[in-house]
Amino acid sequence: MSDYNSQFDQSSRYAFLRSRLRDRLLVELEGTLDINSAQEMTMFEELFGELLEEERIQLSRTEKTRLFEDLIADIVDSTRR
Repeated sequence: MSDYNSQFDQSSRYAFLRSRLRDRLLVELEGTLDINSAQEMTMFEELFGELLEEERIQLSRTEKTRLFEDLIADIVDSTRR
């Protein structure tokens, strides 16, 4: 049972972090992101790194990559609505 609770806690924290960063990124990006623009993707990546530093969030390279890709998908999805 404790493994389940541990996984749930990690999943909940990830969802909360993802949501919080997505909201901040959308504000900074003024609600748009052109994934076909190298310049915008570079800006997004730099902003992502800055927000992680501001929040004092330490993630492994794999976790950062997953979060980065999830946030891109979230933002692109939100701009298509």
